[in-house]
Amino acid sequence: MTRAIVAAFIAAIAFAMPRVALAQSEPAPSASPAEQLPEIGRTRATPYACAVLRDLVVPSLAADQRADVKFGELQNRLPDYLQLKADYFGQRTEQKTDGVFLEAQFSHLDVGLTGLLQQLETMRKLLDDPRIASSTDPAVVAQRERLEQLYAAQHARAVLLYAYLQRQSALLNKHLVGWEDPTAIAKINIPKKPEDEYKSRTPQLSAPLGMPVPSGSVAEDKSRVRNWTAAMAYVVGLNEQNVARAVAPLQQSCR
Repeated sequence: MTRAIVAAFIAAIAFAMPRVALAQSEPAPSASPAEQLPEIGRTRATPYACAVLRDLVVPSLAADQRADVKFGELQNRLPDYLQLKADYFGQRTEQKTDGVFLEAQFSHLDVGLTGLLQQLETMRKLLDDPRIASSTDPAVVAQRERLEQLYAAQHARAVLLYAYLQRQSALLNKHLVGWEDPTAIAKINIPKKPEDEYKSRTPQLSAPLGMPVPSGSVAEDKSRVRNWTAAMAYVVGLNEQNVARAVAPLQQSCR
């Protein structure tokens, strides 16, 4: 199921790529989907669907927005990470320096992804609540379906980021980045069989899960990562708009 969701998300990213520049040129929405919902907690008689909206949908959308914030932080840090990585591996000395800065930047990315995953876990728990998961109320079902699609988009985006960071972690560990000392250098320079070297390099030259292919140019790599993450944000944003549209009729009746 996860592979199918990720495959669909990758297809959506490919479709969104040409539209990213256009979307970025348009004015930003004045409020998030969660902020667009009315305040319904003060109504005297709250119908069942309104209670679900208040207790589950609004908190889920709030978690979604916090996940977007975490993603935005990752989006901003990735080009800096690529620059530090290029500077580090571009050193022409046998014993490289400043690996601790590259390692620290990667740690920020790792922490950011953990924060994003925590928000997705909150969304998942809310969607699993029996009040929304088992309801047959048409208004609740409509909310649940849209929220499930939004969660799937957020989850697929997190899977892609996780896979990307896993590959970066493997690269840093292989070269003992952050452990620049004679012992580490000796380990790095241990002779390898050609086939082993090929196996270790191959993952960095391919692009599984729709990842941008490294080009060898830091400027080009930054551009590719920016476009990749912008397309992911665009696809998630479309799902957030779908949730807002699905909730609109109910929000009117809950006033």
